[in-house]
Amino acid sequence: MTETSENSSGFRSELRGHVLLLTLDDVAHRNALSRSIVRGFVDTIIRSRSQGARVIVIAAAGSVFCAGANVNDLAGGWMAANDPETDPVTLFQTLAEERRLVIAAVNGPTLGGGVELTLSCDVVFAEQDAFFCLPEIGLGVVPNTALARLSGIVGPRKALEMIVSRRRVKAAEAAEIGLATQLVSSGEALSLALDFAEKIAVEVSPGALRVSKEYINKYESTDWKGVRVSPTEVPHEEWQEGIRAFSERRRPDFDRFW
Repeated sequence: MTETSENSSGFRSELRGHVLLLTLDDVAHRNALSRSIVRGFVDTIIRSRSQGARVIVIAAAGSVFCAGANVNDLAGGWMAANDPETDPVTLFQTLAEERRLVIAAVNGPTLGGGVELTLSCDVVFAEQDAFFCLPEIGLGVVPNTALARLSGIVGPRKALEMIVSRRRVKAAEAAEIGLATQLVSSGEALSLALDFAEKIAVEVSPGALRVSKEYINKYESTDWKGVRVSPTEVPHEEWQEGIRAFSERRRPDFDRFW
């Protein structure tokens, strides 16, 4: 049985039997995470706990999985950590601490907050044309959730190299270093993710799954309080220059801050 909820907040939700499918659907903004998407995702995930959803799959419409955080929202409060209800960290923490399995079906470019979204999932199917990139520090911003979770997945040196270089990590490399769980052919991520989700939904003990996730997260604990605070430790003038430069399509001038 499939129940579909049309949503004007930049995403769609569908309950496909025991699988909750959340689809980023703001193609005009390259599926960038906005306040409304964050709030809608969190509310839908919480609500689905009483609707029989046993596994969560996150996918995206269009050719881009997620271009990061909405720049206008970044400038309008996220960097100051003054809007916790719609802060992307709230979504990332909700996913990371979710007792059910969370699967990402990555179909294309994944940047910034999009990478952090996948870092908050348990399993990541990445299509061969996808790539992962953390461009934040070039804008005077820190990828705060990646700072907390990336090194546990790829190792501290590789994590720092990815963050500092801001390079595109192609899907094949992502699979090699553990950033992606499985490399799949173009157009197959969603179908394979749904097949895997359905298998988990009927074959896995919920109690054993809950304990497994709980202890993996305990051994690799995330300081979510620190994640929320860390963006505020970047000097205000630096991230303002970075965000302004991005909006004006120019190179930021950080020389005066060195």
